[in-house]
Amino acid sequence: MDWSAVAIIFIIFGMPVLIPIVAILLHHRRKMLELMQKSEGSTRELSREMESLRKELKELKTTLLEHSLSLDNNVENLQKRLAHLENRKDLQDS
Repeated sequence: MDWSAVAIIFIIFGMPVLIPIVAILLHHRRKMLELMQKSEGSTRELSREMESLRKELKELKTTLLEHSLSLDNNVENLQKRLAHLENRKDLQDS
């Protein structure tokens, strides 16, 4: 068989089949790249959101600690005042 005949047969029958296959492969690759870009974008967005939530949680912990310390301080002051009032009452009763 002559190579030129093989080339002609390939050009006549192979090229019409090969062109759509290449087009499908290129379309698939483009779609995959688009999906990867969307995925990376959503991953970055999730990372930002998680960092924001971590920051907010840290602020809430700090606020809770401040309120807890303030409450403890107020309870301690009330206990001192109550003890002082009880001592005054005991002195008046005596």
